[in-house]
Amino acid sequence: MESFIKADVFFFVTTLSVAFVAVLFIIALAYLIVILSRIKRVVNLLEQESTLWLSNIKKMRELSETFGGKIFSFISAFIARKVVGTKRRKPAQKTENTNN
Repeated sequence: MESFIKADVFFFVTTLSVAFVAVLFIIALAYLIVILSRIKRVVNLLEQESTLWLSNIKKMRELSETFGGKIFSFISAFIARKVVGTKRRKPAQKTENTNN
């Protein structure tokens, strides 16, 4: 009879332990679901933003193709003018003065 009581106590403690572990597992699973949903939200946001970035880059490329030639010619003309305008001159050579 004493072994029967020990077995009942063992199964009671085991049942409580399994229930406690199950509750911890459910809590951990709930946190995991919350974390995964937040990660999904962030990934969706990044996908939307990357789509916007790509469209902006496409627009910039189109603008550079249409106005790029004009801007390049303006800048190159300005640089060419600066380079031509700042031409180095040879230093004046000293000549001997024979009137001394």
